[in-house]
Amino acid sequence: MAGFAGCLTRGGRPDLVRAWLERAGQLLGHAPRARAQRLSLGALEMTASLLPTEAARWAVASDGSRTLLASGAFNNLAEIAPATSGPLAGEARARALGALYDQAGPRPFAELNGPFVVGLADQRTQTLRLIADGLGLGAVYYALTDVGIVFASELKVLLAHPQVPRDVDEEGLADFLAFDHCNGDRTFYRAIRRLEGGTLLTFDAASRRLTTERFWAPRYATAGNRATPEECADELARRIRRALRRSLAGGGRIATTLSGGMDSRVLLGLAAAEGLTGSLQAFTTGHRHTYDVVFGRRLAKACGVPWQLMPIEADFFARRARQFVWLTDGMVNAHHGWQTGLVQHMPADFDGLLTGFIGGVVAGFPQQLGDLGAGADRETIFARYLTFENHVFTDDQAAEILRPEMARRLRGVAVQALRRALQTAMADNPFDATRVVSLMHTQPRAIAYCFNLYGSRWPVHAPLADQNVLAYWYTVPLAHRLKKQAYKLLVKRHAPRLARVALDATGLPLYPGPVRTALHKQWKSLVKYKLPRWSGGRYRWHDRRAYAHYNEWMRLPSVRQFVDETLTRAGRHLEPWFDLNRVRQLVARHLGGKVDIYRQVSALVTLCLWFEQAEQIQPVTASFETPVQPAPRSAAQVGG
Repeated sequence: MAGFAGCLTRGGRPDLVRAWLERAGQLLGHAPRARAQRLSLGALEMTASLLPTEAARWAVASDGSRTLLASGAFNNLAEIAPATSGPLAGEARARALGALYDQAGPRPFAELNGPFVVGLADQRTQTLRLIADGLGLGAVYYALTDVGIVFASELKVLLAHPQVPRDVDEEGLADFLAFDHCNGDRTFYRAIRRLEGGTLLTFDAASRRLTTERFWAPRYATAGNRATPEECADELARRIRRALRRSLAGGGRIATTLSGGMDSRVLLGLAAAEGLTGSLQAFTTGHRHTYDVVFGRRLAKACGVPWQLMPIEADFFARRARQFVWLTDGMVNAHHGWQTGLVQHMPADFDGLLTGFIGGVVAGFPQQLGDLGAGADRETIFARYLTFENHVFTDDQAAEILRPEMARRLRGVAVQALRRALQTAMADNPFDATRVVSLMHTQPRAIAYCFNLYGSRWPVHAPLADQNVLAYWYTVPLAHRLKKQAYKLLVKRHAPRLARVALDATGLPLYPGPVRTALHKQWKSLVKYKLPRWSGGRYRWHDRRAYAHYNEWMRLPSVRQFVDETLTRAGRHLEPWFDLNRVRQLVARHLGGKVDIYRQVSALVTLCLWFEQAEQIQPVTASFETPVQPAPRSAAQVGG
């Protein structure tokens, strides 16, 4: 998506607005080819940073009294707004979206596919409305000032405004320490919020009144569906194939990230059934011995799709963490930073990227939940889910390194907020309440940053997040989804060649049969338990399904040096909340091989790197002069 920033003010200093927007254009320019555009549209002042490839995903239209902005993808706009015909771009698309809002308010926007943000500024009433797509994939942050509202696609831009306070939001910090990302509308700053998916923000400049209204949220209503698993699989295949045709209708070369799992397997198999694989180039990230790579290569071969291995750099954390933290505004753990290398090294001449985003969330449940069985009670399900999500610091672990008063204030804050979301989720059963929470709170932060990273170079197509596909998933009976039964049956019935390729979660094909399953179970018992015991520990079980050996990589000499230098140089930013001596002891235990806590170590380094870089973003003054760009400017490689 295009980078953008804007403000709606009543009074105030025009020279300060100009200075801030000029600085915003610099902060949003992550690639050498990016060009900033200044827009003065009545009461709305804006800047946008665009790559040549992003021109089709950014549009502004104004009729003198109202200004419309549209950033992102609107793949099915012609279907939602029948008065339009064919694909729309530029001002025509912005006007079509404005007409859609005039007819029915924000509700039709829940049916639009793709990550997007829409803005409507009315000069006569001095109001601004911002709309985020239903899943919250299009990012927009906002903050109130003395004279109005400022908003931007990246949080760092708001820090450059002199009237945006930098007081830390303890709940946002608690989220990050518990889940390795912020949830909901939280950020690290009390004054700055992220607009949640399916939400309309309305700001009245005259009264400085800001309201938010949730116009859409996923609702699982499964009680009335009596369809068989076969009927569910067939209907899902039909809808996904339609979404694939829409996504790939433009033709051209399409990159697809391919693992041995279900999401990319479903897309590849159905694309082959539709005859759409001729334009695909598959990439798998990992090590040659991992299941993702081995099975991904087999899947590509079965469909006749060119395939390429993209190894993860063993020292990616030292090379990519700072850049990744800058691009994600510090709110996603930097151990995901290997993806910035993937974006950089993939060929730039693709016309789009195909991803299986969100399929696994709606198609089934994590093993920890699925193993409970359909008869589990509500509290057991919620407790298991909260434990599953709380995979960085538990309250007790955080208390070991936090200052005592901070540990008391943060104890239970993040987990209880997620529990409240579970209790209010719209679902017929508690299992599906966890899916609603994952869709609305976890996925937009933990995974959706991919849409920004990949979207800086290519349009991103996610057919499994198509609203028509999701609408049917919300009705599929729990019994057909608990262990992805309908999803697996879809592959067996509609992509049988791919059903014969082993699955990364089990090492078995989708229909192994009882004999093969029993033999596989005995083999795993032999190598996992018996051989290590018989050999006195000389033979050690190594789970080759591991996506990456983060624990070992964090101990490489270059990474150790990077972690040590970061804590020495930027550790002071942790002092308000953490006992630095205990932090260093914790990190030393991991680097010394005494414990495996790479998520905790990388989370602490992420905080250091973000607050260090945020400190370099000086608030502008009216006599603004271009400052020296901070170190994270190296992020230019991602978009270039």
